[in-house]
Amino acid sequence: MELVSKTHVGLVRTENQDRVMTNHISTSCAYMILCDGMGGENAGSFASNTAINLVSDYINNQYSDYMDDDMVRNMLVRSVHEANSKLYFIAQRDYEKHGMGTTCVIAFIRKDKLHLVNVGDSRAYFILPNGIKRLTKDHNYVSQLIDDGIITPDEGKDHPHRNRITRAVGVFDEVIPDYFLLDFNDKNILLICSDGLTSYCEEVDIAKIILDNSIEKASQKLIDLANKNGGFDNISVALAKL
Repeated sequence: MELVSKTHVGLVRTENQDRVMTNHISTSCAYMILCDGMGGENAGSFASNTAINLVSDYINNQYSDYMDDDMVRNMLVRSVHEANSKLYFIAQRDYEKHGMGTTCVIAFIRKDKLHLVNVGDSRAYFILPNGIKRLTKDHNYVSQLIDDGIITPDEGKDHPHRNRITRAVGVFDEVIPDYFLLDFNDKNILLICSDGLTSYCEEVDIAKIILDNSIEKASQKLIDLANKNGGFDNISVALAKL
């Protein structure tokens, strides 16, 4: 299993509030985590850094090869709950960190199965031989407007409130992550990314870069494309290939 991750501050922001990591547990088991923090001063960086470390530590301490799929699901969801409780506790006692939060995508791969957990508007995709398929749903204001039929997906791309997140880790005392269990094979490439990529790059261009390159080269080319298109946000990507 090949894993690669990269992050870049972009061309406008002075601080990178994204965090991304990959880890091989065994030859047939690995995970990738991506968090995109939000908050004034350094609170966004604190939120994403704290969340990604808490989630990874929880997985490393709790995972066992004897777990079935339901147990893996419970472990991943619980890791997000633990991170949420810790961040919320800190934010309530530190005025400078009040309101901080972070997105969180966890992609846990075991043999031919993908366990996917998501909170916020960072995304996961399958890159297929003939295109790209989004696996996660954005937890933001614009997605609600699209679901309600108030605006179209094309109108949502330039909506002034497209970055208003409705669900994040650490903002409220409870969080409900989405969970997906999917088949994963060597015909698919998995991408998780922050909105610094998807807000400024077309999905068709993302797919073409990944299909035309090794995942190592593709990760850098994706960041280069987002920066070429303005680099208005931090950019983070992680790719997995069986």
